[in-house]
Amino acid sequence: MRGDKFYSLPPTDTTGAVDPSPAYAVFPIKNSPPSVSFVYGSNPSDTTAVKTFTIRSFFWIGTDPDGNESITNFYYALFPKDAPPPSDIDDFANGYINGVLESVVRSVTLRDIPGGEWVFYLAARDIAGQASEIIRYPKEEGTWTVVEPVLNGTLFIDDYANLTDGDELYPACLDSLLGPGNYSNWNIEERIPYSKIDIKETFDLFNYIIYYADGYSQLPKLSNEILNYVMADNEDNHILISSINATDSDDSLFAFLSSDAIDLVKRSYPFKTSGDYRINPGQIIFSRDSNYVDLKVTPGRIISNPVGLVLGADADTLYQLPLSNREEWEGEPVIGLKYPHDAPAKLIFLSFTLHNANGKGNVIEVLREFLER
Repeated sequence: MRGDKFYSLPPTDTTGAVDPSPAYAVFPIKNSPPSVSFVYGSNPSDTTAVKTFTIRSFFWIGTDPDGNESITNFYYALFPKDAPPPSDIDDFANGYINGVLESVVRSVTLRDIPGGEWVFYLAARDIAGQASEIIRYPKEEGTWTVVEPVLNGTLFIDDYANLTDGDELYPACLDSLLGPGNYSNWNIEERIPYSKIDIKETFDLFNYIIYYADGYSQLPKLSNEILNYVMADNEDNHILISSINATDSDDSLFAFLSSDAIDLVKRSYPFKTSGDYRINPGQIIFSRDSNYVDLKVTPGRIISNPVGLVLGADADTLYQLPLSNREEWEGEPVIGLKYPHDAPAKLIFLSFTLHNANGKGNVIEVLREFLER
């Protein structure tokens, strides 16, 4: 109801007599419009340059002063950044992608978004037909660019916050093996998608993933999605991960290393119980798989704080250190594994920084074997 409405209620006593001149009061009835906002933290900063692949989910909250149940629908639309913005909900029908959702639905996943710069618009309407203000992502001062992936190809994930030799080594190797522009890059050092759907479906775009991580990486947040990727029925899924951490902040092994679905690592352990330690320049790291080359720590570089791996029943040893003449570690620590047995690797996990093991100039051969088998 909106506006001023008059309702006549004749005053009648118990005998049925009606007052011919009753008092009356006027009550204005005014509907308040709904409002809508994105869930806090569900979007990257909307005042900076943001890149995603062709999948993007949005989450929101709708409220109405007259009761949230009075919201009837949410409307969304995707427009190119250079297109005129919608002035009202009716204009949403002109969006490249657009839709109307019931009020109980508070998210939408857009798929197959073409490459380019885009803006997502959202609004709500209530039972009285009043519309909320239109909100958008990103704001006018920001940009959201969709990058089309090399489908069924290779994805290089940069999750290493500091600049290292790996920032040049991995792209140089991939340029040589696949050709410039024939693989996709994903930089997630600062942020990963809010939606698990976006993560899963991004992984599923690729047959090969090379993941370059430091000790403060996003791996703990991505562990379950990596497990699902490795264990999927798709035999074309392959991932190589270089990370000096095998556990999350609770010291639990990553799910893709140890779970009900897969038994790759019983436990991981530091070489020393306290303080930092390292593998020194020139140290040979031996391959235990004839298809993979031995590695050597790059002169002038060290491998800091790798962890040893006690392997489970489903893993094969891939890389191992020899006995240390200087008692830098005990025994012969396993620092690389491959899964599954006797088959091309669906998962390689290296508990050392691969980019610092290029003393023979042959890290490219590790990547070649991974990608070509």
